Amino acid sequence: MSVPLFATQRQARATTDVVVEIAPSQTPPRMPLELRDYVSPNTWESRMSLLTRLASQYCRPTFERAYLMAVVLLTFFVPVLSYFVILHGLVKTTDSNSDDFERQIWWARFATVAITIATWLLLIVPVIIWKYTGRVRFTKLADQWTRTDALSARTYGASPVWKMTVPGMIRSLIVLEITVPTTIRSNFDPESYLPPYIAAGEDGLPAYTDTKTTPWSKDFSGRVKYGELPIYTDKLTV
Repeated sequence: MSVPLFATQRQARATTDVVVEIAPSQTPPRMPLELRDYVSPNTWESRMSLLTRLASQYCRPTFERAYLMAVVLLTFFVPVLSYFVILHGLVKTTDSNSDDFERQIWWARFATVAITIATWLLLIVPVIIWKYTGRVRFTKLADQWTRTDALSARTYGASPVWKMTVPGMIRSLIVLEITVPTTIRSNFDPESYLPPYIAAGEDGLPAYTDTKTTPWSKDFSGRVKYGELPIYTDKLTV
């Protein structure tokens, strides 16, 4: 499965936005042609390898699916079980005919709501912290690549700007957006992007031949013939 790669050009800002989608489970994509003047192939491969390793730490769809199912089940069962446990304890300590019994039931309901909220916080907050930490690391990595390319750029300000969109829950696809200065290339460049209405070239036409043919010819001995039939006359000329 090939990784989609798209390129859009902004003429007003004289920049080109290259968008590359990267999945940690797939082979890293090849370097886009727009980056060949700014990033070497070895640098691109090392960066993709580092990005894949970092993504494997914060993008685990299988674990996230199982964890989300566990959160849903615990959110349903924990409040129900806690309510019946609290209510069963109140029945033993409080007379069902007294006025305090109904008040204790409301306290049991409030305790169940508090336990539900605590369960959500206990299960969801660690995931939020985990994902936020990954987002921060991805952003720092993109800023580091931007500064590195700016230091090695031939012209001041003519360097790519890296941005990353990290996946959320149950997704592992990373969107890498690179803004590079527009390099004007000829349409005759073999590596340039051609408009979609320009199709590939067809097979070449056969060599030019004279379409004016005549059945009259001469053989090796100089005698005139019509097609393959020899003509024995001296008056006929070709």
